[in-house]
Amino acid sequence: MCIGNNCFITYSDGAEVLKYGTNPLNPDTDGDLLVDGHNVTGWSEVSWSYVKKYSDVYAKLNRTWEGAMIGERSMGTDPRIRDTDGDGVPDGYEVQNLSMLGIPQGDWAAILHAWDYDGDGIPDGYELRMAYWAHGHGDWWDKGEYLNVTNPDDASEDFDSDGLTNLQEYQRDPSGDYDHGGIPDIYDTDDDNDSIPTSVEIQNHLNPYNPRDALGDLDHDGLNNSFEYHHGLNMQDPDTDHDGINDGAELSYWESRLAEIHTDWTSGQILNMSLNYTLNPDMDGDNITDGKEIKGYKVKNHHRRISSNELDSLILY
Repeated sequence: MCIGNNCFITYSDGAEVLKYGTNPLNPDTDGDLLVDGHNVTGWSEVSWSYVKKYSDVYAKLNRTWEGAMIGERSMGTDPRIRDTDGDGVPDGYEVQNLSMLGIPQGDWAAILHAWDYDGDGIPDGYELRMAYWAHGHGDWWDKGEYLNVTNPDDASEDFDSDGLTNLQEYQRDPSGDYDHGGIPDIYDTDDDNDSIPTSVEIQNHLNPYNPRDALGDLDHDGLNNSFEYHHGLNMQDPDTDHDGINDGAELSYWESRLAEIHTDWTSGQILNMSLNYTLNPDMDGDNITDGKEIKGYKVKNHHRRISSNELDSLILY
């Protein structure tokens, strides 16, 4: 069949119906972006328009691919099956991405029949989808930090430096974008979008794919993990400054006392100063820890607490 000077090497309508089970009215029966027959030479906008006329898939793609139109028969794939190797990417999309990666055409047929061509534990479909995303985000592509179905070593790399290898990111979430934030996990420094970086969650034995643990209290000090991370407290140590009183109780104490003394301060000022004191084991520098003074330091059998006047004189302006 020819349209102008462009010819599809196809089969008769009878052969399509009786022998191959393909649609004689559609050059791409399975809608995978590969024509049913053999390769087509001289692909142009004319042939592209013809294909779009008979295939919604092409119309939805809304873009062209410079080069020869690839055929199912030439690749050895089944024109009735969209995804021959079951890797999650239709055959034609797979071919286009292989071309984008610069992989020789002689290797395409083998890759189209392989779920994991390089044997790195990451299926080709996932690698191709991630490569396509990187290609559209130049920095990653320009740095060469993208997955390649012919490179088994990229599985052990950690593109976003979050403490999880690319393989581990795939294993935790095969969809590729756990938080649906538009940034694939292998490039996302906060995979569950809970405001705690993946690397910090791993260091603190939290689950980087569970946003709920940001509201947990790892050290049981009354302050949630997200608050402690964002305010410089240690989410694994209930007493960050080791002054003898846990972070939650100390912060609450200072907020209450400062609010009494400085009625003109905003809540933000009170919080910031209270955090400074909570991170300082001896706020007044008298060699007696704040924890002891707040709880009541015992001197000659007399319990002594910091008075309001003393506290006011010790505040750092």
